Amino acid sequence: MTTRCLTFIGLFALTAALSIAPLAQPTSSRGAEALPSEATLAPSTGASNFGYAVSVSEDRALVGALASGHGKAYVYRRDAAATWVEEAEFVPSDGSGADQFGHGVALNEERALVLVGAPLHDAAGDNSGAAYVYRRSETEGWVLSQKLFASDAAANDQFGNSVALHGWRALVLANNGEAAYVFAEAQGEFIEEAILPAPAAKGYWSSAHLSDSLAIIGAPDYGGHGAAFTYRLLPSHDWVAEDTLMAPSPSSLDAFGWSVALSGERAVIGAIGNDEGAVESGAVYVFDRSPSGVWSLEATLKRAIPQASGRMGFSVAVEANHVLAGAITSRGHSGEVVLFESSGPGEWREAATLVTTATAPGDQYGVSVALDGDRALVGAVLDGQGTAHAFDLSTLVATPQTPDITGELTVGPNPARDAVTVFIARQPASRAAHIEVIDVLGRVVERRQLRTTATELEVSLSTRHIAPGVYTVRLIEGGVNAGTARLVIAR
Repeated sequence: MTTRCLTFIGLFALTAALSIAPLAQPTSSRGAEALPSEATLAPSTGASNFGYAVSVSEDRALVGALASGHGKAYVYRRDAAATWVEEAEFVPSDGSGADQFGHGVALNEERALVLVGAPLHDAAGDNSGAAYVYRRSETEGWVLSQKLFASDAAANDQFGNSVALHGWRALVLANNGEAAYVFAEAQGEFIEEAILPAPAAKGYWSSAHLSDSLAIIGAPDYGGHGAAFTYRLLPSHDWVAEDTLMAPSPSSLDAFGWSVALSGERAVIGAIGNDEGAVESGAVYVFDRSPSGVWSLEATLKRAIPQASGRMGFSVAVEANHVLAGAITSRGHSGEVVLFESSGPGEWREAATLVTTATAPGDQYGVSVALDGDRALVGAVLDGQGTAHAFDLSTLVATPQTPDITGELTVGPNPARDAVTVFIARQPASRAAHIEVIDVLGRVVERRQLRTTATELEVSLSTRHIAPGVYTVRLIEGGVNAGTARLVIAR
């Protein structure tokens, strides 16, 4: 019998000693591509542990640097030339030297919102925690809008350990306070909507995520093997506990729930202690929720060649049919990030490794990952002061798929002047999808990510910045063209 020891990561400690047991597997019919980074992001000012937490939304990225004094966070914008430019630096004026501002970060470009957690902030007692909300306006740029606290804040709660944004809601985890807090926005202000209580003997809460009317929280030492807890928003605006997700064959110290992510009604859960293929190689589980509210295991993802002590699943992100998984201790602690892709129910393959030449042994590349459409972001926290690496997944060769589209794509008004509405009729989509407007030279002049599985969509696009002419509006779903329409812009 293998003897195993696991030390759970607390705030800011990045490594753990593990050994572990069994799982399942994804299908893998083709070799994984090596996808190089599009850009390396680094702070313009002094910062350490830059990249500890990352978030990406459309063409903006957010990076936390939690050990820079009391902590910092940075916003970057991808311009028309595909260059990432630092846009803002957040430094709380009321912070102290150990707040760990930037331990959790979340970005919502559609709402022009940023949320940054500071779990060791002392406003309501030592290490009670806080979360900072920033908003962007055309006239003022990024400004602090609000500071969030738990209504029942107490010392050592560590509110802000993990944060998430989705639509009009925010989720803030207090990993020592045995609760997670949902805030709903009304008239430009976030109001605490619910406290999601911890089940009995839940253990250490490590991560949390939010999507539509669902929330998920990881508890990697629950029962000695780990679990993830899901919560659901009712039409009455009450949140209720829905299910407890676990590995099909739980094994002691699997650390299932170390990392969690949601996309629609799909949950992805990291288990860094799994060692079926190799000791401490790690695994990632994909669960799907049925229309009746039943969660079931869709796939167990592992490397085609498992890396001993790689601890894949330390960080995870999901967007429809793509899953990112960080393995921070792979390659001599240099770290590695794997992209898995699904071509249909139960069909997953290791599609790519996201590579960069800017890391070295000990950098822990993959300590954080984020995914939004074709944009991916990876943190390497010990790479000098730390770095973040941006990737463009659209350069990957797409797995052949039949798009979930049976209706049509139309636009109106046509000709358009300053705005156009794209009308889409389709079957519910399960894969990443976006709309793009293409000029006669084949250049993408406008792009909008779709974040819904609705069968009928109306998507409004601004055309003020687009020159008069003839364009093609295209729906890309699962990496393939799922519909086109001709658009004329005239002024």
